[in-house]
Amino acid sequence: RQPEPVCAFPSRGSVGGRDVAAKPHGWVHASPARGERANRRTRSDPKRGKNRRNRSAWGLESGFVREVEIYTDGACSGNPGPGGWGALLRSGGHERELSGAEPDTTNNRMELTAALRALEALKHPCRVVLHTDSKYLQQGMNGWLGKWKRNGWRTASKKPVRNEDLWRGLDQVCARHQVEWRWVQAHAGIEDNERVDQLARAAIDSLGGGNGRATRCAT
Repeated sequence: RQPEPVCAFPSRGSVGGRDVAAKPHGWVHASPARGERANRRTRSDPKRGKNRRNRSAWGLESGFVREVEIYTDGACSGNPGPGGWGALLRSGGHERELSGAEPDTTNNRMELTAALRALEALKHPCRVVLHTDSKYLQQGMNGWLGKWKRNGWRTASKKPVRNEDLWRGLDQVCARHQVEWRWVQAHAGIEDNERVDQLARAAIDSLGGGNGRATRCAT
């Protein structure tokens, strides 16, 4: 009997998500057969052995899903105004779309919410590469967050950190994952980035209050 994969998404029918057919993708995730080959390469290559030990520190079992790729985006019809967010999670040959909306919010809050909800959907510790076109989110997680925490959630100018509730949530959920935050250019023809943009815009439309001119995150 094979053990349960360490990274799993909520079951079909959970609020805010739906299963979709996976598209071909460049990442190679370990099916049992590929996992067996990977194990043989690890045993024969000392450098891979070091990689294997690092993954064990995250509770990741050899031969099963180890990595998750996430794209997130937020949009707002007016700023503030009705807003939506979208996320695409891909791992082990499976994809999952998540989205949501709020009637009165901002671009930046939707960007943070998209990342937070995507990471909360992971049931077990995972190695994550998260792609965002929000420099506010990417730079916040890669640098500002630590300084804010040391300053008691105050900025360098001693002002309260905006969207503190969401930053705290991201800080908490990231404690159980290994997350790499990658910035991507918006509207640059990146298929998955455009896909989550469409999810965010559709979420706004579901509120019935959009003006048809949803904007991207303001950095």
